[in-house]
Amino acid sequence: MATGHNIGTPMAANEEASEALASTHRLKLKPPTYDGNYATFEEWKYKFTAYMGIQDNIYPDLLARAERATTVLTDAELTAAAGTLEEAERWIQLANNLKYILISTTSAAAAAVCRQHQAAMGLEVYRQLCQRFSIPLGTRSIGYLTQLLKPTFSHNNFEESFSTWEFEVARHERDNNTQLPDQVKIAVLMNETTGPVQQHLRLNARQAPTYAMIREIITESYRATESTGQRQPLPGFNNRHPQHLAQPTVEDRLQWTFQQHTKEKEAEAKETKDIKESNKEKDTKEKDTATTTATARQKEKGKENKSGNQ
Repeated sequence: MATGHNIGTPMAANEEASEALASTHRLKLKPPTYDGNYATFEEWKYKFTAYMGIQDNIYPDLLARAERATTVLTDAELTAAAGTLEEAERWIQLANNLKYILISTTSAAAAAVCRQHQAAMGLEVYRQLCQRFSIPLGTRSIGYLTQLLKPTFSHNNFEESFSTWEFEVARHERDNNTQLPDQVKIAVLMNETTGPVQQHLRLNARQAPTYAMIREIITESYRATESTGQRQPLPGFNNRHPQHLAQPTVEDRLQWTFQQHTKEKEAEAKETKDIKESNKEKDTKEKDTATTTATARQKEKGKENKSGNQ
């Protein structure tokens, strides 16, 4: 049986380097387990594919092809698809290894599927797991969209929940090969966020008509308050015991930013009002001076006319 890593591609040197890296890590990582829970299948598949890619960099492609297959996969088909006999032997060995790993890491309903197809090759067992537990694309898309339109943003860990929401948005867009309109994403953030985060977004809504700009506001606000919070007290700081500093949430930081922004706006409005009053006072004085000057001129002209008549 061939043990080389060259499978007929011009990338033999790179593949050898990848194989060396895989050899370093493959024994240090435990494969993810799966018990047949529909809700966690996509997450397991993602982690399992990554794990198998460490074992051999051809696994992700083999797993993807197996998932898309519409007929039963056999060793004969794998051999026919290979370019050389050595490649065919290597692929069959990889399929056997895959089968052993699946049997060892599944439990409950997932293990029952593996037992049911124990006579099949490893890629076929994986295909059966995908067919059994993968939620159909249409149903999955509706479920994703429902979660996207009504997310739950954590008060204490807004950054993580916001990142999770963006991941779900990207997955929905990838599954449906379409982009969720910016107006929809902005409306979700406006409606589903609370407190200072929501206030901050609404305060800057006119200056940020696109989702990218709204996202930038959230990111920059967090970064700014994160760095500023190291120099100035934020909500959560115990004044009586300065050595105890409670970790402020992102809403605390945005509340502080919102208050600072409000103070700046109030100072700007006061300055504008003072300028207007000053200009008004100046205009009044100029008008009074002009009126006085005009009256004096009229009096002088009246005297001149009176002297001429005499």
